[in-house]
Amino acid sequence: MREFLADTLTPLGVYRRLRAVTDRSFLLESITGGEQVSRFSFIGADPSVICRLWADRLEIEKDGETRNDVRPPLEALEELLSSVEGPSGEIPLTGGWVGFLGYDTIRLVERLPNRPPDPHGLPYAVLARFDSLVVFDHARQRVVAVANEIEGEVDRAVAEVRLEELATLLTEGVDGGGVEIPAGAITSAETQPATLSSEQYQAAVCRAKDYIRAGD
Repeated sequence: MREFLADTLTPLGVYRRLRAVTDRSFLLESITGGEQVSRFSFIGADPSVICRLWADRLEIEKDGETRNDVRPPLEALEELLSSVEGPSGEIPLTGGWVGFLGYDTIRLVERLPNRPPDPHGLPYAVLARFDSLVVFDHARQRVVAVANEIEGEVDRAVAEVRLEELATLLTEGVDGGGVEIPAGAITSAETQPATLSSEQYQAAVCRAKDYIRAGD
């Protein structure tokens, strides 16, 4: 994990850089605790595993190969999603599964009549595992690059290489760059105290919006 000052970086700017590398990517905004604006923005790209849920199977794509798990689809999906776990911390998402569960997923749980035709042949659900992320913490004006070790899959050396790639992406390029916080200048992402409470942060954002509307 490495931290950078937000400086000229924006979530959309970083997302565009990642999109230039791969079209398998995401940008999520996180609103918790009644906040009116997101505290966190999460950006990920190039997932290590992609799974697609069908009525009769779970399709798993990994390392350029695709295999079908023909067990009950939800049972296979549950086992796959629980195969990798990590510790919880201040940042609510530092890697893992991102995707969607479609409306018709309920048909794997309940017997519903009159299933409408599917002209597009879409799976019930698609989920992808992202082992590295870029996280914007808007409350603390910082950007955090995260690359995870995965036991039996991603060793420390590979994670370090990926972290270096993310650091390069955040500090170089025509869109401007971030400024890396020197080692030792912070204790850890989990223990550094917040400068504003949730209520103070919301109030500051509202004041800023008023100033913008007033033209100040």
